[in-house]
Amino acid sequence: TTYVGPFLNEAKNRGFEVPFSVYSSWQQFQSRLSRNWSRTVSTNGYYPISMTELQQAYRLYSLALSGEPQMGAMNRMREIKNLSLQAKWRLAASYAIAGRKEVANEIIYNLPDEIDGYSANNDTYGNSARDRAMIMETYLLLDKIEKALTLSQAIANELSSRYVSSHTISYGLIAMSQLAKEMGQTNIEIDWWLNGKKMNAI
Repeated sequence: TTYVGPFLNEAKNRGFEVPFSVYSSWQQFQSRLSRNWSRTVSTNGYYPISMTELQQAYRLYSLALSGEPQMGAMNRMREIKNLSLQAKWRLAASYAIAGRKEVANEIIYNLPDEIDGYSANNDTYGNSARDRAMIMETYLLLDKIEKALTLSQAIANELSSRYVSSHTISYGLIAMSQLAKEMGQTNIEIDWWLNGKKMNAI
């Protein structure tokens, strides 16, 4: 539910027709969830690692992207003690998008931009490589290009590794495309292989 929001938003921005009723219903549902959220730790047999803080931070990020930032929920989350690193970085991105870059910079002040490795068997489908891409995106939102460039090397290495999830690939490519745009390179030629056979460049 949360991940579909940025997808719909990107589709709208690129001129695709997104029915107003679908977009509006999504915003209303997510806004209600963000306002009613409380910090809990829940696990089930399928996803032994719960990341409810990141889920809420991403929900707030997606609402900010849609033009409906939930400042009350963002401010409440900001006051939580011992918030996870992933949640802090995504919350900072939410503030940056909402036009509150000074708050975003306060949140990430002296914050590590490396996440320790953890199992991808969690309820956000992510891992530390995915988180690194999200952190790079936050740096770009805050005009910290040099820091983003530093992270981009690790992300490029991750994208070229043999075993990488589609989720990690997606967020890595989002971050790298935003970096390319920031650097004035909107047209990039990509070489790729399928089952060991080189395909036509894109």
